[in-house]
Amino acid sequence: MDSTHGMRFERLHTSGAQEWYCPICGRRLLMQWPPAFEKKVLVAGDQNASHTGGNVGDAPRQPMESDEAIALDALRPWLKWVREAGLDDLWNAAA
Repeated sequence: MDSTHGMRFERLHTSGAQEWYCPICGRRLLMQWPPAFEKKVLVAGDQNASHTGGNVGDAPRQPMESDEAIALDALRPWLKWVREAGLDDLWNAAA
């Protein structure tokens, strides 16, 4: 039976792409959201495992460049709306 691994948000790039990683197998992704959704696999990790997403708000606090911090602050209202609308569950199911 395949195992399920939880992806963790690592950081927001200046491009707006989110970097996610799996602490279990090392899988690493770059996720770019609208206007043009794109997912890039940087490190494949365990390709037999199911990977689920998590909340950006649960990310460990790390030093960010100032423009990254500004971009994250600009996203906070949208992320709150996504959680309140229950859409983060849809993200977890699609991952």
